[in-house]
Amino acid sequence: MTFQVGRKKTGGRSAGTPNKSTYLLKEAILKAFEERGGIEYLKQLPDNLFVQLLGKVLPRNSSTELLDNFEPVQFYIRGISDPESSKYQQKALD
Repeated sequence: MTFQVGRKKTGGRSAGTPNKSTYLLKEAILKAFEERGGIEYLKQLPDNLFVQLLGKVLPRNSSTELLDNFEPVQFYIRGISDPESSKYQQKALD
């Protein structure tokens, strides 16, 4: 018998049932988080680790609702794109 589109699901796990091992792992992580101090622990993390953590938990697909209130952040690498540094480079060339 070949697969037919629209056929009712038979056998296997019910649709929407969470994976047991994923659920247990999430519970263990949350328990460890609480034991380390919860939100106070996060406040003590170095900035680079905190930003990495944010990257893991924020949605990958930005909705337009998030983008409406978004203001871009500018990063300058001294000597390359820093406006202050470019002033000094220009003076050195003159």
